[in-house]
Amino acid sequence: MYIFPCQIELYDNRDRLVRDQWVKIMKLRIVREKLEECYHSQSVNHMQNCRELVERYLRDLPEARMGGRPPFLNSSWK
Repeated sequence: MYIFPCQIELYDNRDRLVRDQWVKIMKLRIVREKLEECYHSQSVNHMQNCRELVERYLRDLPEARMGGRPPFLNSSWK
């Protein structure tokens, strides 16, 4: 089976995109774990002491999602 150069580029782009999304998800998981630890350790004062972690988590949350189709495929495969 012969693989065309454009297929190799497509697979490389797909792998890079999945890897980048996975890194974002894992970073968000680390922030969430730190936030959970902060909630448990600060108990009553968690609203004041964990504020930075909450803001960071909410800022990074929309970006850290696994998508179905990569954006570069949406127009070419219709």
